[in-house]
Amino acid sequence: MLAPADQVRFAFEPLYSLYSGSAVAVEAVGHPAAGWVQDLLDAADGFDLLDDSELRSVLYTVPALCWASSFLDDDRRALALLDRALPLSAAGLPFLYSARGFVLWKLGRLAEAAEAATEAENAATRFGHHDVVPMAAAIRLRVLLATGDRTAAEQQWRTVEKMPRPAVEWWRRTVEHILAEAGFELGMLPGAVEQPMERTENPLLVARLAQDCRVALAEGAPAEARRRAAEAMERAAVTGLHSDLGIALLARATVLAAEADLAAALTDASAAAVAFGRAAMALHRGRAVLLVAEVLGRQENFDAATQRIGEAREVFRSAGASALLRETTKVQRRLAGRRKPRPTADGPALSRRERQVAEMVVRGLTTKEIAAELFLSPRTVDAHVARVLNKLDLTTRAGIARRLIG
Repeated sequence: MLAPADQVRFAFEPLYSLYSGSAVAVEAVGHPAAGWVQDLLDAADGFDLLDDSELRSVLYTVPALCWASSFLDDDRRALALLDRALPLSAAGLPFLYSARGFVLWKLGRLAEAAEAATEAENAATRFGHHDVVPMAAAIRLRVLLATGDRTAAEQQWRTVEKMPRPAVEWWRRTVEHILAEAGFELGMLPGAVEQPMERTENPLLVARLAQDCRVALAEGAPAEARRRAAEAMERAAVTGLHSDLGIALLARATVLAAEADLAAALTDASAAAVAFGRAAMALHRGRAVLLVAEVLGRQENFDAATQRIGEAREVFRSAGASALLRETTKVQRRLAGRRKPRPTADGPALSRRERQVAEMVVRGLTTKEIAAELFLSPRTVDAHVARVLNKLDLTTRAGIARRLIG
């Protein structure tokens, strides 16, 4: 009978080809229905039987296993194994930290993801693993899109875009996909990143199709957007992964919302939020909830829209995603602009200035923003808000929106 370490080595030797860039292994991870990769992951419990000495002898399989686990929505198992392997490795640190950064980003733990990506870059430079550097830098780019200011994200995009592409095929695909997504969000030159139109069974295919869908919408090609969204849905049905389903549903919901099919868009966006929740993809879930809020607002269901905006805001606040919080505020202001405050039925009437301030509170503006727009001091704005709260018999600014709009 094989020793535990030999059993793990025997089970995971094929998976090491993924780590080395085998096209067959990449396709299998992208197509879990094929079976053998899932069988290997089911055997991953064998790692729990190994002591530290035995685990060191099979550490070379850990990064590949963790990437495969992440692509198959088992990020928590990947993270647990990475946390155990990191203290046992030196030369393997670049690969372990890059996988850890990717997993943490998916889970919405952005500060930790940025730290892991930085550690990966430093270790890659130290040990001469240059292929890891663009991967780690791309992960940092993703974090900056959610947390940093636009200037920092644009600078990081340019930095990654100038780097040599990794030799490992699926690393190259991942880096180029992140560049394309980030470039679109940042409004960089379209087509600046060359992405081969690969239709092999790879784990990024649904995300790539969803990205194509967003680009088509931006370019005024709704028919092409619908086609890409349909392809993404077909592919997600094949993989059966919650992450793929959420990405495809969100893409289709975006198309439906653009075409003013609000009922169908609401159904898809809501289902996308559920799928992302099951995949533990916090930021993606927040984005889906935010689209739900926008659609509800367009349906003039403002109470439900306000509730969903609060839900999305809490997701982004917990993740430290300040850029996405700013996006949420913009959505809130757009929704506020779709409706007019109703007059108060009871109590003292608001003065013209008090109503002006109240309306700006409803739009989600802060005291400093209101002061700047009205050329008042923050103290004066706070005084107006206090009088509004007193006249409306309220205790919080949030209550102003509920009282004036409904």
